[in-house]
Amino acid sequence: MQMSDLRNALRTLSHSPGFTLLAALLLAIGIGANAIIFGALDAILLRSLPARHPEQLVHVVLDIPRVGHRSSFTYSFYRDLLEHATTISTAFGEEEWQVVMERPAPAEEIRVDPVTPEFFDALNASAVVGRTLTEADAKESAGDLPAVLSYGFWRRHFEGDRTAIGRAIQLHGHDFKIVGVMPLEFHGISADTAPDVCVPLRAAPLLVSEPHTSRMENFWVDISARLKPGVKLAQAQQEIRAMWLATPYGKEAPPHQPLILDSLEHGTSILRQRFSGALRLLIASVALLQLMVCANLAGLLVARGARRVLVCTLLEKRGKREVPITADFVGFECPDDFVVGYGMDVAHSYRELPYIGHVVTEADRP
Repeated sequence: MQMSDLRNALRTLSHSPGFTLLAALLLAIGIGANAIIFGALDAILLRSLPARHPEQLVHVVLDIPRVGHRSSFTYSFYRDLLEHATTISTAFGEEEWQVVMERPAPAEEIRVDPVTPEFFDALNASAVVGRTLTEADAKESAGDLPAVLSYGFWRRHFEGDRTAIGRAIQLHGHDFKIVGVMPLEFHGISADTAPDVCVPLRAAPLLVSEPHTSRMENFWVDISARLKPGVKLAQAQQEIRAMWLATPYGKEAPPHQPLILDSLEHGTSILRQRFSGALRLLIASVALLQLMVCANLAGLLVARGARRVLVCTLLEKRGKREVPITADFVGFECPDDFVVGYGMDVAHSYRELPYIGHVVTEADRP
C-alpha cells in the first residue's frame, strides 16, 4: 500500500465518522471473539505439551464403561514396566492429593503431587530456580524431604524470591525443604492444571491422616510412559496389556475394562473431556458471527450507496461508441485507429510502450 492510498482512505473515512466508528466496532467484536475462543481452543485441544518429542508420551489407563479412562495401578506394576517393558524407554508415576499446608502462613489446602524420580526427566522439564527431584531423592535414606514448587505457588507465597530455595514448607505437619521452582508453563502431564508442590512418592504416607499402607509396593499411582523411537502405539499397548493381565489385579480385572494407551501429545485435560464438543461448536458459531459481521458491514456499505457516479476515459473514440454516453472526464480525443501502449496491445505485443501509438500495416503505407 502506498502512503497516498492510506491518506486517501483516512480522508474518506473522516468524511463519515459515525459510519467509520460503527464499522470498526463491528469488526472489533468479531475479531475479538474469534481471538478469545481460538486461544481457549488452542490451549485445551491443539497445543502440545512443552516436552521433548511429546508424541512419544503415553498415558496408561483402564477404559471403564460409562466412566471413561482412569489411570490407577499398583506401584509394583509401575516398577515392572520400568524394568521389563521393551517398547518404552521409561515409565513414571504420580498421585494427586489435596493437602493442608501449615507454613508459610496462612494455612490453606493446596494440591500436592507425589511423583516418581523419572517424572521430570521423562517430561524434559528443568527448574527455573534450583533443581528438580532426582533418583537420590526417592531413597528412604536421602535425608530432608525435598519439594519442588510451581511457578505460581512460588510467586504467591514467596513473591518470586530466589532465596526461597533451602527454606521449608510444612505439609500435613511435616517439613519439606524447597529445592526448586518449575517454569510457568510446566503443568506436568496436564494441559490446564498444575500441582502447587511436587514431592517424592516416598513421602506420600506422611501426607494423609491414615495411610492405607506403609509399603511402596502396594501404593496406587497414575502411570505414564515414553515410547522408544519408532515404536507404534499399538505395539506398546499389546506388550503393556499383557504385562498387566499377568499381575494379580490384572487377572481379576473385568474383560470389559481393558488396559489401553492414550496419547499424551496434548496432555490430559478435565476441560477437554467436559467441553471439547462445546468448544468446537463455539468456534464454529464465532466463525459464523464473523461472517455475519462482514455481511452486515457490506450491507451498510451498499445501503449507503454513492452520492454520484462519474465516468472517466483516457481515450474517447466517438465513432466506435455503441451506447450513447457522455464522459465527464476525457484524456484525449482518439481517431478511429488501432492504438497500442500503456497496457493496450496487438497480439500480446507493444503493451509495455511508455506512450500511446497507432499500428501502421503494410496496407496503410503509401
